[in-house]
Amino acid sequence: MATIQAIQGKLRAIGKELSDEDMTDRLLSGLPSSFDAFTIIKPS
Repeated sequence: MATIQAIQGKLRAIGKELSDEDMTDRLLSGLPSSFDAFTIIKPS
């Protein structure tokens, strides 16, 4: 979850608050269906 938390930190710094679930949904919605949460959290 470090990547998601890093992105959340950057968004908070510019005044946007998102929950973990909202952030995950936004990240996943911007990725091809071949990606999943594990790909984001722990790239191989």
